[in-house]
Amino acid sequence: MEQVNSCQEEYVLLLGLPREPALEKIIEIVLFFFEEGDGVDIGVDITLDFSDVGIVRAGTLGKMVELREVLEARRRRLSLVNVRPKTLGIFEITCLDEVFTINGGNTH
Repeated sequence: MEQVNSCQEEYVLLLGLPREPALEKIIEIVLFFFEEGDGVDIGVDITLDFSDVGIVRAGTLGKMVELREVLEARRRRLSLVNVRPKTLGIFEITCLDEVFTINGGNTH
């Protein structure tokens, strides 16, 4: 019996995000890129860096949830880092802190 080594490289795409309204557009572009894959795993997880983000609009939150679903369907992860306390409050109020991995782990 021949042993097969399965070595799949893992990549993380780290995106530094701008402030709104450009933030929503960036998420839309990334979402478009992954949707075009037609269900194919392209081998990339995404980490969104919120260092420069102060506020997140409802439309952006919706796009982020959509992006997470697209990535999950491809067995990929979406995580958020450097989320400021005020911005984290938005995720907590909307219960999205339980949906996204934020700052290295869920906040609860």
